[in-house]
Amino acid sequence: MIETVKLTVKLSNFYKMSWVNKAVSLALLFYMIIFTVYALNTFPPLNIENNIYGFTTDFSNLIVLIFLFGWFSALSYLGKHMCSPF
Repeated sequence: MIETVKLTVKLSNFYKMSWVNKAVSLALLFYMIIFTVYALNTFPPLNIENNIYGFTTDFSNLIVLIFLFGWFSALSYLGKHMCSPF
């Protein structure tokens, strides 16, 4: 019989991750935040009308990275609770 497991993207799953996964995930999140702040403070302001393509690309990349952060947190929880058939 196949056992189904519900996969959710919740922050509560992050608390159930191992310490190594938490450290790596938080390091990646802090790296993204620190690099964003550095880039905003270091590079000159851009003219939005001329750079709308780059802005939308960066914004969509940010949304994807945030989604992947939550997705990996959920997969960590799922991997611990699934039984291997082998």
